[in-house]
Amino acid sequence: MANWPALRSLTFNDIPMPGFELQTNPLFPDHTLTSLISLPFLRNLEISDDLYGCSLPIFTSAKLPSLRSLSYTFDPSAYKGHPFDAIVAAYSHLTELTLIVLSCSRDRHLSDFLSHLASLQQLRVVNITLRTELQTYNANDLRTLLAMWPALVELRIAVRDYDEDPDNDIRPPFDVLPELAGAFPALRVLHLPRTVLVPGTLDAARRAGVAPHRSLYDLRIGLVVVRGRRDDSRDEEAKREVRTFLNALFPMAGHRVKVETNPAV
Repeated sequence: MANWPALRSLTFNDIPMPGFELQTNPLFPDHTLTSLISLPFLRNLEISDDLYGCSLPIFTSAKLPSLRSLSYTFDPSAYKGHPFDAIVAAYSHLTELTLIVLSCSRDRHLSDFLSHLASLQQLRVVNITLRTELQTYNANDLRTLLAMWPALVELRIAVRDYDEDPDNDIRPPFDVLPELAGAFPALRVLHLPRTVLVPGTLDAARRAGVAPHRSLYDLRIGLVVVRGRRDDSRDEEAKREVRTFLNALFPMAGHRVKVETNPAV
């Protein structure tokens, strides 16, 4: 890599299993691989499929002073501590972060899991994909994440699997959106995996007055879980309520949102 000092983007597609020493490079026996990673102009780094926590030497040793975008696919259970601490220490100037999490975190709340990244105050784009069951994702998690990164303009959250237990607090109520819109007027992109709607609450909020958020142009809300729904007519009424509310709150994006509902839980 020393031969490419002007490199702007770098991708590690496969991080080796334990037993293969990441730090040893047979082509340069007097050096370690990470000591050779000194790329002053690198802006984009992608690390895929780190199943065993073997990418830590990259975070602790590689010299990437211009890095702005990091994409990291990893298994949190492979770490005794937390990989985010090393990321924060090495790359405090990140503006874009993509995390693909392959197993359940020890942290119960999504905001607790990501709290180790709170000092990345320059983050403008955060993409989170959880390929595992998420214990808790609620309104307070959304408030905490957006408050944690005040420069944020794009937030995308995706969750592959859900526990359908109705007692599990994994879905924020739909009516938290006006609060988020008011608190973060610069937000441009918001993707949420699932929300809960209590019929009538959005109509009431709209009649009380909703200040339009005109910066948001890309909105996805995932499945809307309608509480108390009993028949198809209630289902259509819920969709109407959601569409009308989104058109009022997000006039630049609301009309393009696909609204899907499922039986109440």
